[in-house]
Amino acid sequence: MRRGGGVVDDRTVDIPGAFEMLLEEIEAQISLVSKAIAFSAQKGEFDDAKKAISQAEKLTGFRSRVADLREEWDHDLYDKPAKHIEQKGKPASPKYFGKLKKGVRTNEAAFCVPILKALLEFDGSAKMKRVLDRVAELMKTELKPVDYQSLPSDPDLIRWRNTAQWARNTLVKRGLLKGDSPHGTWEITAEGRKYLKDQTWP
Repeated sequence: MRRGGGVVDDRTVDIPGAFEMLLEEIEAQISLVSKAIAFSAQKGEFDDAKKAISQAEKLTGFRSRVADLREEWDHDLYDKPAKHIEQKGKPASPKYFGKLKKGVRTNEAAFCVPILKALLEFDGSAKMKRVLDRVAELMKTELKPVDYQSLPSDPDLIRWRNTAQWARNTLVKRGLLKGDSPHGTWEITAEGRKYLKDQTWP
């Protein structure tokens, strides 16, 4: 496929990858603010903790909007491989976008069905660690080397586990997991069971 002529090179700009990178940067900021909240509370600096909580809420809301935009791109806007689109100018430089596909983490949506499936295997409810351990088994052929790396903002948190926990929040938002389960417990809803039944999963 030509790089300098008329047709867009679909390898040039990886928009889904760019979304994932942006989401991870936002998550890193949320992680830092969460640590600031804990530190301020521990020191008794409650005004600072209150400000940090407000910032965390804003960041979380912003992340949710970005995640919605990514889903809109995947489901409504992405025309793969968009060969019919004629490019008028020069293609974007691979210097910025060329390596995104190889290094980007597995996206959040990929974890949703495995999470539901794992919970169904555990009679609908289980501790987070147990669910994530099973998700790792279900997704062992999908997870990439970068998924097993630690987050730069939190060396104790593995990237794929962080993504899976955000996927859990999305499932709660959509009513597929319960939002009022005991702390550390994930629980599927009747709607989640119905959704999983409608999916094709080996």
